[in-house]
Amino acid sequence: MRKIISHISSYLLHTYRISASTAILQKVKVNRLCGYNPKTKIKAKELKKGTILVCGLVWDKVMHSGIYVGDGMVIERHAKEGIRKIPLERFTEGKLRTNKIFVLTDENGNIIADAIWAYRAKLALKEKKKADKYNLLKNNCHMSTAKWVTVTFDQRIITFLHLKNVVKRYYTAKKIEKVMFSEVMLAPQHNEVVESYEGVSNIQFSY
Repeated sequence: MRKIISHISSYLLHTYRISASTAILQKVKVNRLCGYNPKTKIKAKELKKGTILVCGLVWDKVMHSGIYVGDGMVIERHAKEGIRKIPLERFTEGKLRTNKIFVLTDENGNIIADAIWAYRAKLALKEKKKADKYNLLKNNCHMSTAKWVTVTFDQRIITFLHLKNVVKRYYTAKKIEKVMFSEVMLAPQHNEVVESYEGVSNIQFSY
């Protein structure tokens, strides 16, 4: 537990130069920090290969990312297992993860996806190395996801905000004015109101 707290504190101080303790104690959820837009509703069956998925961490203060590769499967960088492929329903599993999954969309609610991103993620899974360990500041989930978008591994892409900007820059299908994210409805029994958000918390770390 002390090691986890140390990683979180180092990240916050390294990236934003603010008090880690103050940041963690702020009880403001991502949906309050982001612009609320009730328009977009995304069903799991509408997901496309190469769709970037995110879920909340630590009471929705931060985000975790991965890529949908089709057939109900997601490839992500996990803190302990490294790059792995899991069912969509397991994307929110974990002590720090919340139970909602979101996808990146444009300002009109259209899913942002590119099949080549899914292909690169699959290649990374095949080439997975045991020595390729997760590191909060040097090798986290957003860096891996961004690499599958851009081909280049960049340690400056630490937060989801960085990843969001990368997607806006490298998405070639059309020009995007705003990158937003919308909740995925996983199953019929999940009938809660679907929300769409713009922007992201200014206090983020990866897990």
